[in-house]
Amino acid sequence: KTGLIGFHGPLFREFDGHLDYTQMMAVLAGDSDSLDLSECTVLKEGDMQGTLLGGNMSVFQGLIGTPYMPDMEGAVLLLEDVGDHLSRYDRMICHLKNTGILQKLSGLIIGSFTEVKDSDTNPFGFTLEDILLEHTDGLNLPILMNVPIGHGKRLATLPIGAEITLKNGVI
Repeated sequence: KTGLIGFHGPLFREFDGHLDYTQMMAVLAGDSDSLDLSECTVLKEGDMQGTLLGGNMSVFQGLIGTPYMPDMEGAVLLLEDVGDHLSRYDRMICHLKNTGILQKLSGLIIGSFTEVKDSDTNPFGFTLEDILLEHTDGLNLPILMNVPIGHGKRLATLPIGAEITLKNGVI
């Protein structure tokens, strides 16, 4: 709503010495305008260009239908999450598709999904990759997975609300 750039990166509580903060400090100081993501998994090929929006998927879902939901037309959506069930991730991604959000995007960046839960007695039967491919089938939507954003050991900092271009694995 403000038009200001926010930053998605490590939380202060994670400042315990196990992360390399060089990239974060460079981004916050305005000294870095690129991030090499070439080691990430390309789920669906293509370049991405648009406003970087999103963050934690469970929180992002709460914006849909409110005055705080950003315009997703041509956006690059970043999603990450922690500690939820595969079946709930399936429902959330299906909801993004059913609201028309996935169809508006120029790209989808999938960060880390850690502590993913599933049932030992009645497994969901699909991986996060399977879920993404199912709900984006037929869409011309580039998808980059395993981006170091979220709750993993290696966490990059990205400017939410900024215009980005991702080409050949580099933002």
